[in-house]
Amino acid sequence: MFIRLLTSGLAGLLIVIIFEILYAWPAALYVGFFSLVVILFFALWLIMGKKLKTPGSRFYLLIPPLFLAVSTYGFSLFVNPGIILHGLALSVAGGIVLYLCQVTQYLWRHENYLPFSLESISSGFHLFTIFFLSASFFAVNIFLNFSLFLLTLLTGGLVFILLWHTIWINKFLLKETKYFAIVNSLLLMELFLALSSLPYSFTSKGAWFAIAWYTLSEGTRGYLLKTPLKAYLKGRIIFSIFLALLLVVSSKWKI
Repeated sequence: MFIRLLTSGLAGLLIVIIFEILYAWPAALYVGFFSLVVILFFALWLIMGKKLKTPGSRFYLLIPPLFLAVSTYGFSLFVNPGIILHGLALSVAGGIVLYLCQVTQYLWRHENYLPFSLESISSGFHLFTIFFLSASFFAVNIFLNFSLFLLTLLTGGLVFILLWHTIWINKFLLKETKYFAIVNSLLLMELFLALSSLPYSFTSKGAWFAIAWYTLSEGTRGYLLKTPLKAYLKGRIIFSIFLALLLVVSSKWKI
């Protein structure tokens, strides 16, 4: 157990180091991304062990931390150098350490595991991934004039992967949920196209997109979990207010 928790901590430390190297040496972009994949994959390998009844679960559990780390670094490319970059690196590493510790608890100390912890952490990871990812894509379109069509297709594909992971982590039946993933992906692709034409900063567009993601994904999740309406709405309304404040603040960022 101690070795697995130590593995989580070391993985977080290595992620911070990689981020700092990439900040100082942007030319190492591909090497850095490959290193993130290797670190997270082997961390999960050591934590989960070799003998698994469902080997594919290792790859599913890799999605939240990997997507968060990559999207965060992509977003940092469009942010002015400063303390915010180091804050992003530390925040991402800390979140990933918490995630890996929860995986360890779920597998090896299940009696101490809080129900729905992995599902909730994954949901939070996906939300921030969507914000950083969409903001980065909007920035690429604005500053580099990259094909909006290709960015929209890429957005739809990545959104579908995250929705598919949400289905898997919550143990929903595929027959009941596959159409939710397809329809929500198409709706968010249309929203991405619509937001790209608005005269807002890429951070504001990313915030709007994140709010839409949160509404669709959490609404679908609550519906499939058959959560009582009042209890479900109370928490979501509070968090939606936080997202709205984030949107107001981000509209004034000069980055």
